[in-house]
Amino acid sequence: MLSPFLAPDGKDRTKDKNIEVDIAFMGLLKAMSILKSSPADIHIDLSVETTQKAVGANSMEDIITEPVSSEMNHELSEEERTVKGEKCKMDIHQQIQQAMASKNVCNVVELFQKSIEFTNGTLNENMLFRVIHFLSYHDLRACFTALKYYVERLSDQGKIVKLDTYRRVILGIQNAKIRGHDLVALADEIYHHIRDSFSEGKTVIYQHILLPALVAQLASHKDHRVNGCAKRIVEYISREDFPLLNPELCEAILNEASLDRVGHFFLPYHSLLTELVSRGKTKCYKPQPATVCNLLQNYYPYSDANATCEILRAIKILATQSPSYRVDIGTLEAISLATQRGQTELNLLVWDLIELFGHQPTESMFEDVILSFGSIRSDAKSFKALIDMENNGYVPSSVLLRQIAFKLSGDFNRLRHARNLFTWNSDHRILSTSTMNCLLLGYGIKKDIDTAFDVFEDFAKYELQTDKNTFTFLMESLYLSVKDKLASSSGSPEDIDDILAIIDTVICSMELARVERSAHFYYEHIRLLCLLTKVDDAKSLLENAIDCKLPIKAGCIVMVATNYVNRGDFCNARYVASLSEIAGCGEAPSYLLRRIRGLEQEH
Repeated sequence: MLSPFLAPDGKDRTKDKNIEVDIAFMGLLKAMSILKSSPADIHIDLSVETTQKAVGANSMEDIITEPVSSEMNHELSEEERTVKGEKCKMDIHQQIQQAMASKNVCNVVELFQKSIEFTNGTLNENMLFRVIHFLSYHDLRACFTALKYYVERLSDQGKIVKLDTYRRVILGIQNAKIRGHDLVALADEIYHHIRDSFSEGKTVIYQHILLPALVAQLASHKDHRVNGCAKRIVEYISREDFPLLNPELCEAILNEASLDRVGHFFLPYHSLLTELVSRGKTKCYKPQPATVCNLLQNYYPYSDANATCEILRAIKILATQSPSYRVDIGTLEAISLATQRGQTELNLLVWDLIELFGHQPTESMFEDVILSFGSIRSDAKSFKALIDMENNGYVPSSVLLRQIAFKLSGDFNRLRHARNLFTWNSDHRILSTSTMNCLLLGYGIKKDIDTAFDVFEDFAKYELQTDKNTFTFLMESLYLSVKDKLASSSGSPEDIDDILAIIDTVICSMELARVERSAHFYYEHIRLLCLLTKVDDAKSLLENAIDCKLPIKAGCIVMVATNYVNRGDFCNARYVASLSEIAGCGEAPSYLLRRIRGLEQEH
């Protein structure tokens, strides 16, 4: 038996000022100890008010504690113990109701814990649900603790908790007053609790309903760490092949996607869209067009090719059933730009949608598909796309042709294969001036000037017209080859004369074909003359071009002036620099003028 002067918590009550309370308390215990021997007609008032007055207590906290002695507790009759338990139960309910009415969260939590610890779970199911509902707004951690107790208690009775109780806890995530990492940990606990509690038999339906609801709350939370927590839940749902019971909820999750919430850390919204379209309650659930189009926009700049592919496949399915899912040409053009990295499947989907929506492909979209095929070494398709581009009225730029040539020049085997394609295709579907220009420059980049000239002669063989790119690429190939040879040897005067003769041959062929010289041709010609130390010839060519008002690149002026500076001819260097404004290139670059002055002062 406990000492009459010790409180249930073990403290010495003789030091309290209200010693009368202790005496009254012990008197009550003594009276209770002789209940069994009392006459049956004696009425004992065990109401809450009478008991509180007898002990001078302010609340039931001093009464709802562990009995002073298990022996004295056994002396109570079964009926009296029942009466006492009901009185205590009613009192706990009243106190919790009052605490919730006054929104005293701490008091509610304390009373709930004491009801479990001291009264062996006196709260009924209705009161437990009210406590959980209340705590979901104020203390989500305590709310989840109450839920787990509720689940355990019903499990002992062979029952399961209603879905609404779980939903109340899940809805509390949105306004939970918990810091990000703590909320992530709590959400993870809730997820594993649902998984472990409803993993067998028919109760698995709880997972199918509750986990998507949990994902929706996590996805809409303002903290990005909490958003990321939903990813592994979605992966589990996909892995377990959950049926899509609530497609509207899935669409609500898609609406939470934004530019700063898309990526490997966040939800795979593209996979959710695929599931929504292919596995809804009907064969194909149709989300709002705005939802789908916004999701596609949020994946910009479409660096995740697989995710973009999934979205475009879903749009293709939806667009065949309704024109409302139309994607504008600007978005398709931006996606097409990403296909230059060799994502052929994505590129084909883009072109499928272009045809489906009746768009006119842009010049850049043709360039993207050409480079996409080139990236995967599909040269035949790349050449066909290049010809399609010309058939649609677009003129391929020299920059595009140079990019194709660089891809072809990866190795000689690829160049030989590309050249053989023109022979194998008897219908000449891939033969054009542009495709031949790519092949010519490809050999030039590999410094195989002989084969480059062989390709140049093939123009007449295949009855193809040469253009300004043909001669510009031929001159560029010649420059690359000569530079490589001069690097390994000084080069004899005879060799230089031979090269000058080849240059004259190229220029004559150009005049016979009545092809005008481009600015880039002049640049390659002047660069080649400077390489051969024919700087005066380069200056004369520059002056003639300016007199004829032909286009000149600023690089030509810088190149000739720099060669004069290197020779110590500062007078001609300043003269050439002064031609910049006359040629329409603006003022001479300041760095060139500074170099001329600096070196001239040194000399």
